[in-house]
Amino acid sequence: MRRSTVDLEGLLRVLCGREIASVIVGGAAAVLHGAPTTTQDLDIVPEQSEANLDRLLEAHGTLVRDPPGRRLEPSPVTLGGLTK
Repeated sequence: MRRSTVDLEGLLRVLCGREIASVIVGGAAAVLHGAPTTTQDLDIVPEQSEANLDRLLEAHGTLVRDPPGRRLEPSPVTLGGLTK
């Protein structure tokens, strides 16, 4: 099985550059707080205001690469119905 490579630093740069308010949770947050564990993913929870979610939707194409043969699109249901 081929492992995917993800640019986590690039992801954080996009979120910060577009002023998308979010928090890091999960294993990466534990590591940042000194937990003796490793993780290879980054769990991010965006702040739920309409303006912030709109910025996240605008950045979607920069943040997400569609897998071959599939098109991933944000859903109003998954974003609390705040999409336009």
